[in-house]
Amino acid sequence: MKTFSALRVIYMLLTTYSYSMDPDIPRQWYEQELREAVIHADIPFILESINRDSNYIYSRDSEGNTLLHWAAYNGHKDVAELLIHHGAFSDAHNKQNEIPLHCAAANGHTSLLALLSNNGTLINCQDSNQYTPLHWAAMNAHMQTAQFLLAHGADCSSLDYRSLTPLHWAARNGNKEIAKLLLAYGAESNAQDKDKATPLHLAAHNGQIGVLKVLFKNGAHIDALDSNKATPLHWAAYNGYSKAL
Repeated sequence: MKTFSALRVIYMLLTTYSYSMDPDIPRQWYEQELREAVIHADIPFILESINRDSNYIYSRDSEGNTLLHWAAYNGHKDVAELLIHHGAFSDAHNKQNEIPLHCAAANGHTSLLALLSNNGTLINCQDSNQYTPLHWAAMNAHMQTAQFLLAHGADCSSLDYRSLTPLHWAARNGNKEIAKLLLAYGAESNAQDKDKATPLHLAAHNGQIGVLKVLFKNGAHIDALDSNKATPLHWAAYNGYSKAL
């Protein structure tokens, strides 16, 4: 059985008997209910709300997230299509400078990527940490998302605020298949971050044996030195990963 919050019941009763919103109920209450409707893909409620006041489509929460951010975060393609049809902006930024495409990529919602990428123009958009959607896909092991992004022009050499590439993140987190994919698209196996650490350093630091093997096969330098003059083997030994030695 479908359930509704108390406020949404009040909203439905008010809008049943009056075209205008009750001025005694703060607007942000209605906006919160609309966000909940987006999160739960309650399309009838969403339509009712924006048909009565089209400005609701531009409402934001305290973190600057739009309704489209929430649809993307939760993977609701039909809701996202509805919001865009009614004027939602796919390039809207929240306080972390994330656009809805970042939210979809970070959570592996591949079906929304074409809709949110604005014909590819937003594929390499960076948030406040300079993460691109591909960074998010690589760090969270979303293979299909990474495949889509790379096939549509994502830059596998893009750098975040620490000069980490998507391959650094795949190596750090042990995402072997994504590491293979990135290398197939030309990712540099010996790219250095701000501490001169390569993907091999990060894989060794975290004992990611599978990724180490992939990187070795793709020309990663075992004797590369980071800013502390440490090699990947030093990091593996320091952290007790004997199988990496």
